Amino acid sequence: MSEVSLSELLDLSIYPPSEGISNVNYTALRKLLQCIVQRLDADGDVVKAVLGKTFDDRDVDESQLDEKDSESLEQQNAKLGEPPSGTTSSSDTTRGEGVPKSITSLIQDLLKKNQELEERTNTQKLEMEILQKQLSQSASLMQDLIHKNLELKEETNKLREEMETLQDQLEQSMSTMQELSNENQDLKEETNNIKKNMGTLQNPSLVQDLINDNQELKEKTNNLRKEMDTLNNKFSQVYEMEVLDSESSRLDKELDTSKTSARESIDGESELQQSTQLPRNAVQQLYIEVQNIKQELQVFFLEQKDTSEKDIQNKFTQLTVDVQRNIQQLQSEFEKLQKNIMEDSIQEQTHIENLGKSIKDVEEKVETKADMQTVETTVATTTQQLTGMFQDLLNSTTDFEENHNTVTEKIFRELKMSQAEIDRLRKLIEILQKAQSEEIDNAAIVKKSMTSTNLSQSARSSTERSIKQTRKGESCVSDGLINIGTFQTFTNTSISVHNQCY
Repeated sequence: MSEVSLSELLDLSIYPPSEGISNVNYTALRKLLQCIVQRLDADGDVVKAVLGKTFDDRDVDESQLDEKDSESLEQQNAKLGEPPSGTTSSSDTTRGEGVPKSITSLIQDLLKKNQELEERTNTQKLEMEILQKQLSQSASLMQDLIHKNLELKEETNKLREEMETLQDQLEQSMSTMQELSNENQDLKEETNNIKKNMGTLQNPSLVQDLINDNQELKEKTNNLRKEMDTLNNKFSQVYEMEVLDSESSRLDKELDTSKTSARESIDGESELQQSTQLPRNAVQQLYIEVQNIKQELQVFFLEQKDTSEKDIQNKFTQLTVDVQRNIQQLQSEFEKLQKNIMEDSIQEQTHIENLGKSIKDVEEKVETKADMQTVETTVATTTQQLTGMFQDLLNSTTDFEENHNTVTEKIFRELKMSQAEIDRLRKLIEILQKAQSEEIDNAAIVKKSMTSTNLSQSARSSTERSIKQTRKGESCVSDGLINIGTFQTFTNTSISVHNQCY
């Protein structure tokens, strides 16, 4: 089957005028309008599907529609016959696609551009999602690094506080040791003074002086006891050693014995007058006890110095080494964290710049897409308007065909009435041909026939008027091609024959 284009349908529907008479094939014209409306409806559905983002394959096989149209046209042409001689080489005319083809090409271009824009937007959306994931990951890493940095800072602060407390404790212990050494020196000086004053114990005044000295010694021992208690508390807090408690209890016992001896010496003051030997013995005993106490204190302080200084030094060295190691480790980790943070910040800045560029590109593409959407809306409105116009034309053509059918029925009725008259005219023409050789006496017969012809002529004039009206409004007859010019020539020949006969 040969494909028939819209231009060929147009040529088949409207023939060029011949002898001032235009010929129209209404079936071909109606088929052409239906094809145009179908294609416009298909294009409008495609545009709506694209705007609603439910685009499906729009490639409609136009060859099938053209084949169906060509089959229907060939069937009609077979029924109606060939067109008149005035329509020469209608297939040789220009086969332009017309207005609907241009609209469909524009819509196809717009749809292709829209698809490209949608693909680009989808790719950019995927890139945006990937970048957002990377940003979230980098943000989580930054938060973890910040938490680790804060924890390291807290640990360093704790270590510094511990170091400060240890240094304070060492300073306190050193100060207490210096105070004890000073007190030992004071005791040594006092014992030396007692030795010097032992030679002058024979006088009672000297005994009173000794008593006073004894009281002073008691007060000093009390002070020493208090100081020893404080020292014991300090050593128990810093080093937690239980040896000092036992030794302090022993010292307390010795001090109690010294107190009892002092009391006995005080009770013996009344007996000093009787014998001076008793205070001498008491003083000697006191001297011996004081020396024993000094020796014990010296030994104790030496032991405490040796043990405490060694332990303190060892602990201090170990603590310093550990603190230095921890500080070095913290510094190395802090440097690594700083490097990682700088690299992450640089990467994030580059990602942010790329995101800004991509966002600008997306905004530009969105603007172009908005422009394309406005164009698509205008195209859709124009297509709707065109479909409305073509539907109006179809309605008008249907109304026109109905009127045309009524008129053609009237014409055919009138033509059927005139065929009987044409037979009469033929008979009259035969009679006239026979009467040419006869006499003029047959004029009465001719007059009678003329009266009948006048009546038929009046009927023909009414039919001609109706035909002219239909020619002005419709310019065609029935579904097929009825040549109105041949009908006029037929009537004109009949009228000329009638005049000749008259």
